[in-house]
Amino acid sequence: SAAQIGEASEVIIASIASFAEGQPEAVRRHAFALICQVFELGTDVDWNVDTFTPMQMGLCKSSYRVAHFATQMAQTEARNDPILMRDVLSCFSTLLDYLEYFSDNLDVTAVATTWIDTAMNYVVNASDD
Repeated sequence: SAAQIGEASEVIIASIASFAEGQPEAVRRHAFALICQVFELGTDVDWNVDTFTPMQMGLCKSSYRVAHFATQMAQTEARNDPILMRDVLSCFSTLLDYLEYFSDNLDVTAVATTWIDTAMNYVVNASDD
């Protein structure tokens, strides 16, 4: 059912991100694109914080893992790939809505600062080209 798929989205997303670790760059890129697509679809859902759908709960619960993966992509593969960096920055933008749902083991300020620094460095470096 749709509810079961929604509930499973957390496990599916986390599994894809975990699988991608240590894989060749092409696999990491495809995994990242797949995960981002799921989060993009989540932006189309009508959000009511009082009654999250199973899909929304799965996205919230997996958002920390996706943030970690996106940050890794920004610091590695995307550094020299403007198209991938654009996708990573877009993912950061989407994930800003999820910061309040991150678990306690994450310093949200440090993550937000890293994302802002990454975006600013990208803009500055792009303007130098």
